[in-house]
Amino acid sequence: MEKIKIAIVGNGDRASVYGGYVKEEREDAEIVAVVDPNPFKREEGKKKYNLPDDMLFESIEEFIKRGKIADAVFNCTMDNLHVSTSIPLMKAGYDILLEKPITADKNELFELKKCAEECGVTLM
Repeated sequence: MEKIKIAIVGNGDRASVYGGYVKEEREDAEIVAVVDPNPFKREEGKKKYNLPDDMLFESIEEFIKRGKIADAVFNCTMDNLHVSTSIPLMKAGYDILLEKPITADKNELFELKKCAEECGVTLM
């Protein structure tokens, strides 16, 4: 069985919990990339998940340019970045686990739902 490939976007505290679970508890999944503007956080991800340098990304745009290199994304960015980071990821074909709160704005929530439906991806 091929492993589910997951990219972490926003390598903070919650991402380390989700990623740690995958690394320690799941034989059917692996973390294959880290996206974070902070070089320290990218280096942390590199060491924790044994990633090569070409799987560390400073931005969503840089990550998406590589094509679809994972099956899903853990979006653990700051709350105010959830919508602006999730939409391009969904348009690139990624299923997303979006940490809470998804958004505090009802219109943004409907925008995310619509985008997920139009792109045929799962947003959870």
